[in-house]
Amino acid sequence: MTHPAKKLITAITMATVLSQSAVAIELYDALALPMTNVEGNAITLNAMLGKRPIYIKFWASWCAPCNQQMPHFQQTYELHGEHIQFLSVNVDINESQTSVKNMIEKYRLTMPTVRDSEGLLAQAADLRGTPLHVLLDHNGHLIYHSHEVTQQLDQALAHLADNTSAPAALKTPTVIEPGQATPPAFVSQGKQALFFTATWCEWYLADKHPQQSKNCIAGQHYFDQWVEKNTDANSLLIASRLWSNNDDLDAYKEKYRVNYNTHLDDTNALFFHYGIRSLPTLLILENGQEISRKTAF
Repeated sequence: MTHPAKKLITAITMATVLSQSAVAIELYDALALPMTNVEGNAITLNAMLGKRPIYIKFWASWCAPCNQQMPHFQQTYELHGEHIQFLSVNVDINESQTSVKNMIEKYRLTMPTVRDSEGLLAQAADLRGTPLHVLLDHNGHLIYHSHEVTQQLDQALAHLADNTSAPAALKTPTVIEPGQATPPAFVSQGKQALFFTATWCEWYLADKHPQQSKNCIAGQHYFDQWVEKNTDANSLLIASRLWSNNDDLDAYKEKYRVNYNTHLDDTNALFFHYGIRSLPTLLILENGQEISRKTAF
């Protein structure tokens, strides 16, 4: 007889593969959806699709290279903003309205900025770490997708700014939003615990956000104790794919002496489905239904 925990791991692995196509919406489609900037004003980006190239930068306030690259982003906007549509996207993980606005003020950003609070843009762009630069031409073709600011990026921006290609025909976007996709095929009966975290949550945030770092450590210890007390539940640690691979997860497990099941959410399907915007987050499910969510430890 297969142990329930092994069934859970198998189900999650299969669901992750199967749901990848469901949530991997095209970025061009996602950009056509209504948006609101950090000031609460509507952004009419849809009117620019098919008419201008689009340059998107994904960032986090606590991300060191994001901060280092911000002056280049603003300078590039001042140089090419008349011919290229710029969009500044905060990934909205462990963020607040204050932290986002502080970044805008610190670097005097004047292009539109949005918070990707549901993770739609990040999922569509296959975000695996910040900063991420995404450049699309007039027709929505991907020109550049990288964490680095390079000469290739600058040359592509200059070329697209001078290009007067004819507008492309647009299609109506079809988007599966968080929670609307078919739920992952977990073991449907009984109690389940899903602990969402990141392999870097403790050490990377220690200097700039010590309270968040402490919360990551406390969350890990809390979940360890929860698993020990609830031996009848299916428990799983789910690590974010951001800046992480299986080697990082193995090192994390060794550091914290994790002796229960773990899973690297390599397609971001589980983080997206459950709308995880804070690290760490503990979800308790009963017969497949969420009964509690804890983010402060």
